Amino acid sequence: MPSFLPEFNLEKHPEPFFVKYFGYELEGLYDSDFGEYGEDEDGNSERYNEYFKEDGSVSISGNGIEGEIASPKFRVDRMEQFENFVNDNMPMDVNASCGLHCHLSFNNLLAYEKCMDSEYWIEFRKQVYEFVNPENFSEYTVDLFHDRYNNASTYCRDVHSPDGQVNSLWTDLVNNPHGRYTQLNYPFTSHGTIECRLFAPTSQPKEVIKIVNWFIDFTNSYLKKQTRERANFETHIMKNQKERMYNEVFSCV
Repeated sequence: MPSFLPEFNLEKHPEPFFVKYFGYELEGLYDSDFGEYGEDEDGNSERYNEYFKEDGSVSISGNGIEGEIASPKFRVDRMEQFENFVNDNMPMDVNASCGLHCHLSFNNLLAYEKCMDSEYWIEFRKQVYEFVNPENFSEYTVDLFHDRYNNASTYCRDVHSPDGQVNSLWTDLVNNPHGRYTQLNYPFTSHGTIECRLFAPTSQPKEVIKIVNWFIDFTNSYLKKQTRERANFETHIMKNQKERMYNEVFSCV
């Protein structure tokens, strides 16, 4: 399918960049209107807000509907679209049963694999702890983040298992060491992304925007410091997925 988006504005990216697309999911208590149904042109039932879905893991009382917004895929050079979407799709309230999950995909396969390294995981854990502090976020957001950081949520475990996750067929089992419920998840087979499940939920749009931008910037900065030699990605990626991603390479680390 042809793309009708303009080419990347390279003037905005004078240095190599690696994160090409991103998206997020934000759980919470939403206005009841988010869950209402209407009819499409063919008379089929559909939600007025196509990006909202109910989520059984969310448990929060209030006059609204529990669930999550799963954003569309955004391009890193079109941040205004992302910011507008965030402002239009915020929950009324959040609590410890909720999460903010951020997905990144890359312009080449090697960048993905380098983010599977333990070095990326260690550096991420260090820098994200420094980033989420009372100077940048509300006290409530910081407290929720610290709980998630310290393994309070079974849906956000302090486990690093990228090799198992890229090909895992049992991703929904909470206690599976290769399942998706970890602070960093690598669902390459299903989504072609890396997913951060560590971030705390928030009802403040500026905090969502700040968090997602930080994750993109951190990952790009990490990859810029890496060496350019290729790695043996055949040990990690299923063959059909490897060929699909390899054909999309236009810049290498």
